Amino acid sequence: MRHYPIKGGNKENLQPDNLRTIVTESFGDCSEEEGRFTASFGALKHISVWIDGKDLILDTEMDASVPDDVAMETIKRFNDFLLRATGYTTKERKKRAEKESKK
Repeated sequence: MRHYPIKGGNKENLQPDNLRTIVTESFGDCSEEEGRFTASFGALKHISVWIDGKDLILDTEMDASVPDDVAMETIKRFNDFLLRATGYTTKERKKRAEKESKK
């Protein structure tokens, strides 16, 4: 399970309808149960997404047996999803994670 902070300008993504739209556009059909949106795509056997306070929480299960092209598309969609949902690029998320780990 991973926690991702949400950039100030992206707070509207905390709204359930907006989060559902981002999940659906990124990974296809999703289901909702108790405020958690669950979908699957490519190498992601499942991805569950929900909001906890000011953080986006993700729980994922991967399938390592998929072909390389499927894995690459999955990574691309996952990173695009995180950018849309949090407002932070991959580089920005990496810097924040490194900074947090030094605390």
